[in-house]
Amino acid sequence: MCAPTISDIARFTKLKSLSLEAIHLDRTDWVVEALSYARCHELRTLIFQYHWCNCWEFCKVPMAQQLAEVARIADIVSREPAFRKLQTFSVSAGIDASIEKDAHVGMAELQRRFKKGLEDALQECRNRGIEVKIE
Repeated sequence: MCAPTISDIARFTKLKSLSLEAIHLDRTDWVVEALSYARCHELRTLIFQYHWCNCWEFCKVPMAQQLAEVARIADIVSREPAFRKLQTFSVSAGIDASIEKDAHVGMAELQRRFKKGLEDALQECRNRGIEVKIE
């Protein structure tokens, strides 16, 4: 038997909850591709988690790029018919102040800006009546 592929997600039509995890947020094309294959018409909860890795220079992704990736994911979630019953979309991500040009403003301010950026990126989901949780 062959290993499952991203397109195999189309087989899981009765999923009620789906959690996707990524380590390198600049390499999330697989998330967008997986969601585009989804036929989870019963899906109520979608969780997207971005975990930091310890490979220092390799996976440092600027805040603007992280927000763009989350916006791509939110776009699919808000427009694809497969997610028409989605009630909750939870996003867990974080920033690394050491790579931001405005790092001198302090971590608290960067976190506030990042959360505001996530809220903006996920607004279309809210407009569709999906509860958005940002952690």
